[in-house]
Amino acid sequence: MLNIKGLSGAGFEGSLMFKAAPASRDGSILALAHMKMLLLGLLLFAYAFVYVNQVGLPDFVKRPLLAQLQARGLNMDFSRLRVRL
Repeated sequence: MLNIKGLSGAGFEGSLMFKAAPASRDGSILALAHMKMLLLGLLLFAYAFVYVNQVGLPDFVKRPLLAQLQARGLNMDFSRLRVRL
């Protein structure tokens, strides 16, 4: 508990009482936020994987990949790159 006294002039008169939340609640809220972010990241990764598997690589990714393969001596061309599970 925090007790602030003597703050006059800026609209604070007398004593204000602030009560901090329990530490375990703060930890559980933080853990819940981290779990939500992890779930969101996993869902975005799964969406990107399915998209690339169904539609194929976008041209802005495909062109540098083909150029790098040609620089290593592999002359390849593909229209769709898919993963089979």
